[in-house]
Amino acid sequence: MPKNRGSVTVEMAIIFPIMIYILFILIYIIILMYQQAYAKNVCDDAINKAGNWWTNTYKDFETGNVSTNDISHENVYANLYDMDEDSKIQILREYIYNRLNRDTILKPSKFDLAKDIDIRVANSIIYKKLYLNTNITYELPVPKLIKIFNIKSDYTFEIESCILIKDYAGYINDINFMFYAYDEAKDKVDLVRKIHDALDTIKKKVFY
Repeated sequence: MPKNRGSVTVEMAIIFPIMIYILFILIYIIILMYQQAYAKNVCDDAINKAGNWWTNTYKDFETGNVSTNDISHENVYANLYDMDEDSKIQILREYIYNRLNRDTILKPSKFDLAKDIDIRVANSIIYKKLYLNTNITYELPVPKLIKIFNIKSDYTFEIESCILIKDYAGYINDINFMFYAYDEAKDKVDLVRKIHDALDTIKKKVFY
């Protein structure tokens, strides 16, 4: 009987550290999976909100509620040239940064507002495409203990997201504005008048 007890003790001495090691790995895998899923969800949610808000900034970014005070300040020709683009990007950056630093198991250990959140806008006049690229580094709890098990103490996730911003009403408005500007300029600007006359000449030769 004592021999059996001795063998069980030896087995437990071997198995117990392995079980602890596996348990730690499972816990850290779950934490990392959660953090990655949470960060991806925050970025996707932010980019979707931005898609609805980008050409309707009189709405609240987070709730979508309309602010009548801001309607008069809306840039109606934002598809041609968006003078508020930089401030919109900054609002989106701050929203993502604040969301990723709250309501989560781990807070980012390395996450710079300006460097780690890259937002680009591709403007094709007819539509815009918003691109988001984020790098977030998390440090796992008890880093000194993790190093004993030869596990990395910090992990960086790269998250990408994009959305198409469609504003057909704004596009029609921009086209009308361009025709209006052309009609005004052809009577007042020599270069535009010459181009208009040249186009008229070509049109008559082709269609008449």
